[in-house]
Amino acid sequence: MTTTFEDKGRITQDVDDAQAIPELMRENRLTRSELDHFDKAYGLVAFSLNRYIVDHLLRFARQFGPDYQMLVVWGVLAHQCVIHLIPAGSHPRDVLDQNGLLADPNPDLRPVRQRDLSQITGIPKETVRRKLIKLEQSGWIKRKGPGWVLDRENLDPELREFSRESAKRMLAVSDHIRQLLNNP
Repeated sequence: MTTTFEDKGRITQDVDDAQAIPELMRENRLTRSELDHFDKAYGLVAFSLNRYIVDHLLRFARQFGPDYQMLVVWGVLAHQCVIHLIPAGSHPRDVLDQNGLLADPNPDLRPVRQRDLSQITGIPKETVRRKLIKLEQSGWIKRKGPGWVLDRENLDPELREFSRESAKRMLAVSDHIRQLLNNP
């Protein structure tokens, strides 16, 4: 389901927008056989997914602090700022530089308004406002026009390493779930 928010002629896409999912994700669907075996393996699949999600949240809390709402606000803000710069099905070489960042050194990051963040996340506006102020004080975001954008200059190596480890763990869980679904 796609949720959009009108903003002076511009449309902001929700992070669930299926058109924004890279082609790789669409190609990585379950096979007919895996779908047939899902019910037999449901308990172990659900356990594996839950273990990954909880592990990810706990790792984030240990490294960046235990404010899960701030994590959600920051994550949605990050996606909304750049979604228009990363076309659906993009290959990394088409949009990223050799350091894995957007190729344009001064990309046109779209500001995201507090009320849009509140509407997308379901977090009350006042709570979103407090989280935005904390994120700004931490140097992760900055004000731009009517909203907020990522502060690219302050994205540190610690966040990159956290993301690298998260990707390794996610791929391991994916492999594990495939094994469960292919060996009923």
